[in-house]
Amino acid sequence: MFVSKLADADGETAETQVWLDFARDCGYMPVKRRDELTKGYEEAGKMLGTMISMPKNSYLALNGANNCSLLSNTCGPSYRIHLM
Repeated sequence: MFVSKLADADGETAETQVWLDFARDCGYMPVKRRDELTKGYEEAGKMLGTMISMPKNSYLALNGANNCSLLSNTCGPSYRIHLM
């Protein structure tokens, strides 16, 4: 299930990049801003790809090395990935 959610997130980053291109092409966004945002989404895609290829290590890194349940929100620190 964890890998499935990561794959969903990776697909969403790809879709967002398409919409960024659309916004640029329609003149809704300057090219420079589109490039900045795309760079962030490409980095997020790389991180997600790594996490998909090593799901056990990724889950432990995100939730601490504690012996935690996937359903528990109370064990280990939580981390957020910031694009900017």
